[in-house]
Amino acid sequence: MINLIDITDNDVRNKIIFYLDKVEPNSELWRILKSTLELSKHYSFSNTRTYPRPDHPVEWKRKPIIYMLVAILISLRTTLENEQKAVFNLITKFPDSTSLYKATAQEIEDCIRPAGMANKKSLTIRKALDYVLNNFNGDIETLSKLELEEARNAILKIPGVGPKSADCLLSIGLGKPSIAVDVNVFRSTSWIFDLPWSENPNYNDNNQIKVVKDLLDNLIPKDVFLTQIIHTLFLLHGKNIGNKHPQGKPCILNEFCLTCKKNMLQYRELALFSGYEL
Repeated sequence: MINLIDITDNDVRNKIIFYLDKVEPNSELWRILKSTLELSKHYSFSNTRTYPRPDHPVEWKRKPIIYMLVAILISLRTTLENEQKAVFNLITKFPDSTSLYKATAQEIEDCIRPAGMANKKSLTIRKALDYVLNNFNGDIETLSKLELEEARNAILKIPGVGPKSADCLLSIGLGKPSIAVDVNVFRSTSWIFDLPWSENPNYNDNNQIKVVKDLLDNLIPKDVFLTQIIHTLFLLHGKNIGNKHPQGKPCILNEFCLTCKKNMLQYRELALFSGYEL
């Protein structure tokens, strides 16, 4: 595991530049890194660290990894604001892992009500806590000693944990370089590389998600800090744009985004065909 308590946005840019200096211009990894460097000018990695973890910059969120697992389960299908309220309630009520493991489903439900689906989520969280107690003796950090795929497979057996959640826990919690492809990372990657579905990315299509996941895992160097940077900044970019890439105008990644280049070329061709001067 790595310690990012004191990481600044300048450290983030230096990490990206370190790898940029080693890659061939216009290669696929170059496109990812140049996009990430540009995004670092618009968004803050340091100020976008939500889940509790041992190295969280905010002291009250500096908690064992089990809290991160619970927070991930809370965050499903809710807003960041409501997730944060629920996590704050939970940490306030159960400030240490011993008390958290003893929490009843009803107590958890009362804490996480702001996040919605409190009854269903609380039951899932209780099952996840029981699973970690029974299978890892309450010490989920031991999974960091396993190889990446072995650790991932072990995490996927925890009740309520899907592929994206597992990768979040691996990368942010256990220091394993496995990028989490949420809907926003999926969109951003699809646009940057102008993948066949870039005009209408479908996060419900597991084949599309697998292509994006494999693309990023195969290209990004096995550096957990870099993996976290790319995940966070791609997430913020996708969230900022929304579910549709801008039409007729470039996004902030216009120099490196292949969808931007394609759209602008089509726009110019249409303008010229219509007799407009650009």
